[in-house]
Amino acid sequence: MTGRKLAFGLTVLLISGCSAPATLVLKRPAASSSLRALSTAESLYPLSVGIEWRYQTVSRTGDGNERPGEDHRFRISECAGGPEGTSAVMERWYGDRPFPATAILRTGESVVLSRQGHPEQGSITILKFPLRSAQPWPGRTWSQAKEMISFVGTESIEVPAGVFESYHLEHDITYANETQDKLHYWYAPGVGMIKAIEGLHVDLGQGSVYQEVKTELKRFEKNGEQ
Repeated sequence: MTGRKLAFGLTVLLISGCSAPATLVLKRPAASSSLRALSTAESLYPLSVGIEWRYQTVSRTGDGNERPGEDHRFRISECAGGPEGTSAVMERWYGDRPFPATAILRTGESVVLSRQGHPEQGSITILKFPLRSAQPWPGRTWSQAKEMISFVGTESIEVPAGVFESYHLEHDITYANETQDKLHYWYAPGVGMIKAIEGLHVDLGQGSVYQEVKTELKRFEKNGEQ
Protein backbone atom coordinates (compact mmCIF):
# COMPACT_ATOMS: atom_id res chain seq x y z
CA MET A 1 0.00 0.00 0.00
CA THR A 2 1.11 3.57 -0.29
CA GLY A 3 2.36 5.30 2.82
CA ARG A 4 1.68 8.80 1.60
CA LYS A 5 -1.84 8.85 3.01
CA LEU A 6 -0.62 7.67 6.39
CA ALA A 7 1.97 10.11 7.27
CA PHE A 8 3.39 13.39 6.76
CA GLY A 9 0.17 15.00 7.93
CA LEU A 10 1.06 13.67 11.36
CA THR A 11 3.07 16.77 12.20
CA VAL A 12 -0.21 18.09 13.53
CA LEU A 13 0.53 16.66 16.94
CA LEU A 14 0.63 19.78 19.07
CA ILE A 15 -1.97 21.38 21.52
CA SER A 16 -4.03 21.19 24.76
CA GLY A 17 -6.38 23.06 27.19
CA CYS A 18 -7.40 26.75 27.21
CA SER A 19 -4.75 27.91 29.66
CA ALA A 20 -1.58 29.92 29.18
CA PRO A 21 1.45 27.75 28.39
CA ALA A 22 4.31 27.44 30.84
CA THR A 23 8.00 28.19 30.38
CA LEU A 24 9.27 27.68 26.84
CA VAL A 25 12.82 26.42 27.39
CA LEU A 26 14.26 24.28 30.16
CA LYS A 27 17.99 24.93 30.19
CA ARG A 28 18.79 22.37 32.87
CA PRO A 29 17.73 18.73 32.77
CA ALA A 30 14.96 18.02 35.25
CA ALA A 31 15.15 14.92 37.41
CA SER A 32 13.25 12.03 35.86
CA SER A 33 10.81 11.86 38.76
CA SER A 34 10.10 15.61 38.50
CA LEU A 35 9.54 15.35 34.77
CA ARG A 36 7.20 12.40 35.18
CA ALA A 37 5.04 14.56 37.45
CA LEU A 38 4.42 16.84 34.46
CA SER A 39 3.14 14.06 32.21
CA THR A 40 -0.45 15.24 31.94
CA ALA A 41 -2.53 16.16 28.91
CA GLU A 42 -2.74 19.76 30.11
CA SER A 43 1.03 20.00 30.53
CA LEU A 44 2.09 18.30 27.31
CA TYR A 45 -0.62 20.02 25.21
CA PRO A 46 -0.93 23.64 26.44
CA LEU A 47 -3.69 25.48 24.56
CA SER A 48 -5.02 29.00 24.20
CA VAL A 49 -6.17 31.07 21.26
CA GLY A 50 -3.20 32.66 19.52
CA ILE A 51 -0.55 30.10 20.49
CA GLU A 52 1.66 29.51 17.46
CA TRP A 53 4.38 26.98 16.66
CA ARG A 54 6.84 27.27 13.78
CA TYR A 55 8.94 24.28 12.73
CA GLN A 56 11.82 23.83 10.35
CA THR A 57 11.86 20.66 8.27
CA VAL A 58 14.50 18.48 6.62
CA SER A 59 13.64 15.58 4.30
CA ARG A 60 15.55 12.59 2.95
CA THR A 61 14.70 9.94 0.34
CA GLY A 62 16.39 6.54 0.58
CA ASP A 63 20.10 6.92 1.29
CA GLY A 64 20.18 10.40 -0.23
CA ASN A 65 21.30 13.62 1.40
CA GLU A 66 19.05 15.67 3.66
CA ARG A 67 17.23 18.55 1.97
CA PRO A 68 15.83 21.60 3.78
CA GLY A 69 12.09 21.94 3.36
CA GLU A 70 9.47 24.60 3.96
CA ASP A 71 8.66 25.77 7.47
CA HIS A 72 5.48 24.41 9.01
CA ARG A 73 3.32 26.78 11.05
CA PHE A 74 0.47 25.88 13.39
CA ARG A 75 -1.86 28.28 15.22
CA ILE A 76 -4.72 27.80 17.67
CA SER A 77 -7.72 29.75 16.37
CA GLU A 78 -10.47 28.39 18.64
CA CYS A 79 -10.49 26.91 22.14
CA ALA A 80 -13.36 26.12 24.51
CA GLY A 81 -14.11 23.94 27.50
CA GLY A 82 -17.10 21.61 27.61
CA PRO A 83 -18.53 18.54 29.37
CA GLU A 84 -16.41 16.18 27.25
CA GLY A 85 -13.17 18.11 27.76
CA THR A 86 -11.32 20.96 26.07
CA SER A 87 -11.82 21.34 22.34
CA ALA A 88 -9.68 23.43 19.99
CA VAL A 89 -9.07 24.13 16.31
CA MET A 90 -5.53 24.31 14.94
CA GLU A 91 -4.90 26.04 11.62
CA ARG A 92 -1.91 24.80 9.59
CA TRP A 93 0.38 26.18 6.91
CA TYR A 94 3.23 24.51 5.00
CA GLY A 95 5.25 27.43 3.72
CA ASP A 96 2.60 29.89 2.51
CA ARG A 97 0.09 27.17 1.67
CA PRO A 98 -2.84 26.61 4.05
CA PHE A 99 -3.75 23.02 4.86
CA PRO A 100 -6.97 21.61 6.36
CA ALA A 101 -7.41 22.49 10.01
CA THR A 102 -7.11 19.94 12.82
CA ALA A 103 -9.69 19.45 15.58
CA ILE A 104 -8.38 18.61 19.06
CA LEU A 105 -10.22 17.11 22.02
CA ARG A 106 -8.29 16.98 25.27
CA THR A 107 -9.52 15.27 28.41
CA GLY A 108 -7.73 14.33 31.60
CA GLU A 109 -6.94 10.95 30.08
CA SER A 110 -6.10 11.61 26.43
CA VAL A 111 -5.49 13.95 23.50
CA VAL A 112 -7.40 13.08 20.31
CA LEU A 113 -6.84 14.66 16.87
CA SER A 114 -9.11 14.56 13.81
CA ARG A 115 -9.72 16.49 10.59
CA GLN A 116 -11.79 19.59 11.34
CA GLY A 117 -15.29 19.20 9.88
CA HIS A 118 -14.69 15.64 8.66
CA PRO A 119 -15.28 13.19 11.54
CA GLU A 120 -15.92 10.43 9.00
CA GLN A 121 -12.19 10.40 8.24
CA GLY A 122 -11.46 9.06 11.71
CA SER A 123 -9.29 10.21 14.59
CA ILE A 124 -6.10 9.32 16.43
CA THR A 125 -5.38 9.28 20.17
CA ILE A 126 -1.85 10.69 20.24
CA LEU A 127 -1.48 10.78 24.04
CA LYS A 128 -3.06 8.50 26.62
CA PHE A 129 -2.45 8.82 30.35
CA PRO A 130 -0.86 7.71 32.51
CA LEU A 131 2.13 7.24 30.21
CA ARG A 132 3.64 3.81 30.79
CA SER A 133 6.14 2.11 28.50
CA ALA A 134 4.52 -1.30 28.97
CA GLN A 135 1.04 -0.13 27.95
CA PRO A 136 0.83 0.74 24.22
CA TRP A 137 -2.50 1.76 22.73
CA PRO A 138 -3.99 1.57 19.22
CA GLY A 139 -3.63 4.46 16.80
CA ARG A 140 -5.28 4.34 13.38
CA THR A 141 -6.30 1.29 11.36
CA TRP A 142 -6.35 1.03 7.57
CA SER A 143 -7.36 -1.86 5.32
CA GLN A 144 -3.71 -2.85 4.88
CA ALA A 145 -2.07 -1.48 8.02
CA LYS A 146 -2.52 -0.81 11.71
CA GLU A 147 -0.75 1.44 14.18
CA MET A 148 0.28 1.07 17.84
CA ILE A 149 1.55 3.96 19.97
CA SER A 150 3.85 3.62 22.97
CA PHE A 151 5.71 5.78 25.47
CA VAL A 152 9.48 5.26 25.10
CA GLY A 153 10.85 7.42 27.94
CA THR A 154 12.07 10.89 28.86
CA GLU A 155 14.93 12.59 27.02
CA SER A 156 16.76 15.91 26.91
CA ILE A 157 16.36 17.26 23.35
CA GLU A 158 18.01 20.25 21.67
CA VAL A 159 16.17 21.92 18.78
CA PRO A 160 16.54 25.41 17.23
CA ALA A 161 14.12 26.85 19.83
CA GLY A 162 16.26 25.64 22.75
CA VAL A 163 16.88 22.70 25.07
CA PHE A 164 13.86 20.81 26.41
CA GLU A 165 13.20 17.95 28.77
CA SER A 166 10.73 15.87 26.79
CA TYR A 167 8.59 12.75 26.49
CA HIS A 168 9.38 10.43 23.59
CA LEU A 169 6.44 8.63 21.89
CA GLU A 170 6.79 6.02 19.13
CA HIS A 171 4.18 5.05 16.51
CA ASP A 172 4.66 1.57 15.02
CA ILE A 173 2.84 0.97 11.73
CA THR A 174 2.60 -2.68 10.66
CA TYR A 175 1.51 -3.53 7.11
CA ALA A 176 -0.28 -6.62 5.82
CA ASN A 177 3.02 -7.93 4.42
CA GLU A 178 4.47 -7.62 7.97
CA THR A 179 6.87 -4.78 7.10
CA GLN A 180 6.97 -1.88 9.55
CA ASP A 181 7.48 1.86 9.70
CA LYS A 182 8.22 3.91 12.83
CA LEU A 183 7.28 7.50 13.59
CA HIS A 184 8.82 9.34 16.57
CA TYR A 185 7.52 12.39 18.46
CA TRP A 186 8.86 14.38 21.40
CA TYR A 187 6.66 16.58 23.64
CA ALA A 188 7.87 19.14 26.19
CA PRO A 189 5.80 20.30 29.20
CA GLY A 190 4.19 23.68 28.61
CA VAL A 191 5.11 23.70 24.91
CA GLY A 192 3.77 20.64 23.09
CA MET A 193 5.54 18.87 20.26
CA ILE A 194 9.16 19.97 19.84
CA LYS A 195 10.43 17.33 17.41
CA ALA A 196 9.19 14.63 15.04
CA ILE A 197 10.91 12.07 12.83
CA GLU A 198 8.46 10.49 10.37
CA GLY A 199 9.82 7.73 8.19
CA LEU A 200 7.64 5.80 5.74
CA HIS A 201 8.02 3.42 2.84
CA VAL A 202 6.04 5.06 0.03
CA ASP A 203 5.02 3.40 -3.23
CA LEU A 204 5.19 6.00 -6.00
CA GLY A 205 4.46 3.49 -8.75
CA GLN A 206 8.03 2.25 -9.19
CA GLY A 207 8.41 0.21 -6.03
CA SER A 208 8.70 1.12 -2.37
CA VAL A 209 10.94 4.08 -1.46
CA TYR A 210 11.83 5.17 2.07
CA GLN A 211 11.06 8.82 2.80
CA GLU A 212 11.86 10.60 6.05
CA VAL A 213 10.92 14.05 7.31
CA LYS A 214 12.52 15.54 10.42
CA THR A 215 10.62 18.41 12.03
CA GLU A 216 12.08 20.58 14.81
CA LEU A 217 10.61 23.49 16.77
CA LYS A 218 12.02 26.79 15.57
CA ARG A 219 9.79 29.29 17.41
CA PHE A 220 6.99 29.17 19.96
CA GLU A 221 4.76 32.19 20.57
CA LYS A 222 1.79 33.06 22.74
CA ASN A 223 -0.04 36.32 22.11
CA GLY A 224 2.76 37.48 19.85
CA GLU A 225 5.48 36.87 22.47
CA GLN A 226 8.26 34.30 22.11
